[in-house]
Amino acid sequence: MRLITLLCVCLCMSVCVLQLHPDSDPSNPSLHSRFVALSEAYQVLSKESSRRQYDATLRLRPASGSGSRGDPYTYPSSHSPG
Repeated sequence: MRLITLLCVCLCMSVCVLQLHPDSDPSNPSLHSRFVALSEAYQVLSKESSRRQYDATLRLRPASGSGSRGDPYTYPSSHSPG
């Protein structure tokens, strides 16, 4: 069983923010979309209830042929259409 603490989430977020912030490399247009995805992930993982829901979603996914449990970075976003 995985146990990710809020401290771990915050530490990882602070490192990723420095690397993915659009101002860190204005010539790289992909940083904006990656930063938005990072922000959405933080919104999910920073709250215990949504983090539990995310973990439950990962456990329910069928395993792919490569042995992975699917894409762990895909989460139903409140910002997506539909």
